[in-house]
Amino acid sequence: MKVGDLIKMVEFGHPKDSPEGIKERELWSQPAVIIKGPYEAQINHAGATGKVRYVELIRAVDVMIDGDVIRRIPIKYLRRVNDMI
Repeated sequence: MKVGDLIKMVEFGHPKDSPEGIKERELWSQPAVIIKGPYEAQINHAGATGKVRYVELIRAVDVMIDGDVIRRIPIKYLRRVNDMI
C-alpha cells in the first residue's frame, strides 16, 4: 500500500446490526484514498480501570473518504481495490 492507492475496509470494529456498525459500513461502502503512509503507529490498550495495560505497534495509514480524513487506520483491516477485483 502506498499514497494514492484506493482501499476498502474488510474488517469492521462493530457488529453489523448495531447502529455504529451500520454507520461504519455505510461510510466504507465506497473506496478511500491513502494520503499518508504506511508508517509505524502505536495503539494503547487499556483495562477496565482506564490504565494502559500494553502498547501495540502497528503499520498504519491515513486516508480520505467522503471528504473526511481518518488517521492511524491499521493496514491489517484494509485491502487495495485492485487486489479485490
